[in-house]
Amino acid sequence: MKRKRLSLLLSGLVLASCARANAPQELVSYINGCSLNKAKEKIKTIIYQYESKVLDSENQELSKVTLSEHWDNSKEEFYKYQEENYFGEKIYFNEDYHLYEVRRVHLTHYVEEESLYYVDTKIYGYENQDLSGEMKEYDLSPMKYPLTAMNDVIYSIFASAQTMGMNQGGLYYADFMDSNLTYHPYMSIVDDLFVLQLIDYPFKTETESGLIQETVRMNQLGMLVDFYQDANNGKTKQSAIAIASASYNEEINHKSL
Repeated sequence: MKRKRLSLLLSGLVLASCARANAPQELVSYINGCSLNKAKEKIKTIIYQYESKVLDSENQELSKVTLSEHWDNSKEEFYKYQEENYFGEKIYFNEDYHLYEVRRVHLTHYVEEESLYYVDTKIYGYENQDLSGEMKEYDLSPMKYPLTAMNDVIYSIFASAQTMGMNQGGLYYADFMDSNLTYHPYMSIVDDLFVLQLIDYPFKTETESGLIQETVRMNQLGMLVDFYQDANNGKTKQSAIAIASASYNEEINHKSL
């Protein structure tokens, strides 16, 4: 399962790119002061938390996914620990292991004897669909990367793709905010953070329509601070809620599988 990134699920709402001519200068200047290269240089550790869930019309939880990621590039050897947990309809059957998988943990670490980085993965789950019985765990075959291939692996947390000059797929949000300055009436600078806030904002797709509550906060390096979105489907009355937060340059205790 791929890592959840808010530039991928930024919103059920699709914000259109447009000219920024009418945006207030303070917003433009704030974004112009952001730089992906500067963010990579200044940030040495990241703690990222994410939760996504769907509620039915009676606010009963149908599904949920949580993600926790500890990223440490402060030392000579890079380290990353990532844990995903699945609940309700997000629990899926892993045919290879005959397992209803509820947790997946990844550990990226350096193996000095081989001069390679390993990404070890362990999965957890139950043999029965009702999740009864003993929880099983299995170690998957590690993915291996030479040092020359690690740059993209390490920095994908900032941005994992570039489209039309816009960095996306990671926690670097300045390009997203820049491309959507046409929505400047919903943007502000509060306590030195760049804030996008939508309240009861209508959305419509081919199959859904409803209202969105959304708040995204970005710091002066252009990195996500936190995110909240509640998209209420007017047809099904279901709600899709996404919550995320990221902290930077805090000490990280290294875990093992």
